[in-house]
Amino acid sequence: MNCLVPVALRWPAHGLCRSRAPHRQMRRTGPTRREVLRDIGAVAGAVGGVAVAGRARAADDRWPTLGHGPGRDGYAAGNEGPSDALGPAWTVGTGAATTAPAVVDGTVYAGSLDGNCYAVAAADGTRKWTADVGPVGGDPTVSDGTVYVGSRERGVVALDAAAGAERWRHEVPAGVDASPTVVDGAVYVGGLDGTVYALDAATGEPAWTHTTDDEVSAAPAVAGDTVYVGGWDDRLRALDAATGDPRWTVGTGAAVTAAPAVTEDTVYVGGSDRSTGDPQNWRLYALDAADGTERWAVGTETAVRAPPAVAAGTVYVGSGPSVVALAADDGTREWTFEADARVTTAPVVAGSTVYAGTRRTGMYALNAGTGRELAAFDPGGPLAPADRGTTSRGNAPAVAGGRLYLGTVDGRLYALDERSATDGTTPWGVVGGGVVALVGGGAWLWRRRGTTK
Repeated sequence: MNCLVPVALRWPAHGLCRSRAPHRQMRRTGPTRREVLRDIGAVAGAVGGVAVAGRARAADDRWPTLGHGPGRDGYAAGNEGPSDALGPAWTVGTGAATTAPAVVDGTVYAGSLDGNCYAVAAADGTRKWTADVGPVGGDPTVSDGTVYVGSRERGVVALDAAAGAERWRHEVPAGVDASPTVVDGAVYVGGLDGTVYALDAATGEPAWTHTTDDEVSAAPAVAGDTVYVGGWDDRLRALDAATGDPRWTVGTGAAVTAAPAVTEDTVYVGGSDRSTGDPQNWRLYALDAADGTERWAVGTETAVRAPPAVAAGTVYVGSGPSVVALAADDGTREWTFEADARVTTAPVVAGSTVYAGTRRTGMYALNAGTGRELAAFDPGGPLAPADRGTTSRGNAPAVAGGRLYLGTVDGRLYALDERSATDGTTPWGVVGGGVVALVGGGAWLWRRRGTTK
């Protein structure tokens, strides 16, 4: 199949979207169905604060927390996002690095290291309210009309989702750098003081605490009556959700800086196998949720710094410059998509599409069954921080209402949807056998190259 690859570029001011980037290789390690790739889709520059109509879709309009649900598995079967192309419907600036967003009932909520939590209209980015909560290190969680935010200065803050007024706060020594997890009237969160807290969702009063041996900067995952939480003490713990009593503890060989992903009977978490004497022998572990025994482990090129996604029998994880799909039951590799830079966002799955991004080259939409690249968008700024690799500050997308929402380290919140190359919004031309799109004052040139397999 002939492909178009970029050979010349002048960056526009606020990012670039493109339908495919065929120079990024996808390597399959098992048999898959061959699919017909689509021609080049839309290329368009981002326009700050200006809404651009995308293709209308009937889709779920909720993504209430990091990883979509309390299990942090990054999967929303009923949600559908853009896949033919990724283009900015709107973008909103914040004062500093922006967390992963939550989307509920037509409103997008995101925190920022500028000390504010923002609520904007999902339709056009119009600001609804801004709340001063201190630097936000943890992605917001929205539940029953309340926004729960982890603050590095003020602990856990609960805000009215409609107006942004503070309902309560619970001070945490050293602050919170993780997304709160809200289940059945309880808020579970880890603190940088090394303590796991269970708070009453209505009042903020503590129900119990559990002390670990180091900072907890990863969001807890909750499944059934168990809270799963990892920390910088190189351990993953399973705690009784009602009492905080430990059920089991497993050494991971490395700090757990990303939330575990939990399905009905399995916990997936990153770590390192130090039995070889190499502290950077990185692994993704699948553990029995009931007792923590290892079911399987696979090597990863880099440490797992963002939660894996688990959908329809497949685990998706970032490994170096690749997104890797593994069979959930035994870890067998199904396919590998190779990007141009290290994958740093948490992969998420909406419908049949996987979304994942790199620190430098942007966000990708991939076919969940084959790993085929469907679309990509480069905001012109990093999607993930260099420090600590936590899941906050803009490196986990949300998918709701047919759109993809993401924050960036340089202080922007994007809504992306599909753009058609035939909608007349992008000027195209042909130069020397290539295709040129003029976008936001920049020029992108594609030329044909060989076959992508």
